[in-house]
This record gives sequence, structure tokens and C-alpha cells, in this order.
Amino acid sequence: WALTLATHSIGIALAVLVVLHLVLVVAIWFAIQRALRQASFPATRHELRALGGELRGHVERFQHATPAASDPEQAP
Repeated sequence: WALTLATHSIGIALAVLVVLHLVLVVAIWFAIQRALRQASFPATRHELRALGGELRGHVERFQHATPAASDPEQAP
């Protein structure tokens, strides 16, 4: 009703309402898609993979390390 009074035309008022409705629907659609992408935690998955690779490297290095000569457990 306010748009009809402001534009002095029912057609223009309806067109404005349709355009606003489409903008709202598209904005909600993109917001839902973004929320679903963030809910899958992609950044956390990548960080955990990187930390796992780093941990495997440390474990391999520890397994292949030679005992130190001053290590009291290795003394005869």
C-alpha cells in the first residue's frame, strides 16, 4: 500500500516487491550455502592433516635417532 502511494502505480509497486523478494531469497540461499560449507570445518580438517603430517615426521625422526652416548639407560 505504501509503495503504491509512493509510486502512484500498482504495477511499479508490485515490481519493486518482486525484486525485493528475489533479492531476499537469493541472499538467504547464499547464506545457507555458506553456513553449510563452514559447518563442514574445512579449515580445521586441513590444519589437522598438517599437524598429523608433522607428528608423523617427528615419530619417524625419533624412531631413527641413535641413542646419545651420555644416556644413562644405555650405559653398560
